[in-house]
Amino acid sequence: MFFWALAISAAVIFILFLLFLSLKQEKESKPKEDKTEDKQNEIAKKQQEQYNNLLNKLDKEIDKITSNDENKTTKKEPKYHQDGTLESTTEYNPQTGNKTKETFYRTDGKTIDYTNEYNPQTGNETKKTNYKPDGKTIFYITKYEYNPQTGNETKKTNYKPDGKTIFYITKYEYNPQTGNKTKKTNYKPDGKTIVYTTEYNPQTGKETKRTYYNLDGTIKEEINY
Repeated sequence: MFFWALAISAAVIFILFLLFLSLKQEKESKPKEDKTEDKQNEIAKKQQEQYNNLLNKLDKEIDKITSNDENKTTKKEPKYHQDGTLESTTEYNPQTGNKTKETFYRTDGKTIDYTNEYNPQTGNETKKTNYKPDGKTIFYITKYEYNPQTGNETKKTNYKPDGKTIFYITKYEYNPQTGNKTKKTNYKPDGKTIVYTTEYNPQTGKETKRTYYNLDGTIKEEINY
């Protein structure tokens, strides 16, 4: 992109040079008796205006180029349904190429359904915001946390529309050898009272058991798969 910016700059400078020559020739072709002081000032003023206009055009062309290069913080990419309505837009970090945000729309292609936000360095999803049918009112928010060494999701917190009041919390455990999920625990908003746990086969990752708890921590029900 830098090469194209230089090419455009060179082209505009060349045009300026040609304009300067043409104006100079026009000035020299005028009869001497017409070259009054007022006329000279008028010509000089027009020359300056034309010069400034060309410089402004040059600046705009360079801005167009650099707005899509590494100096820009994000790049947007739309995705459409077969009928031409907008399905989603994806924003990317130009340095890492990772997604930073996705916005999904309802069938009208205008009303926001939900958005996903991502860590620009790791590409991991960090936040999901679900909207009500009006596309403006937040329904609920989900935030995600990860193990920085493995990249595995360790915690998911669901919030009410204010983004502060916790709805429920989910924590995950993994087999250190296979990296497969071994347990999922759902908590009430206090983050301590367990609602239920789900256990998984450490080799296959398939669900093997679900246990529901009473408020006092005693087992309410167990389901084996």
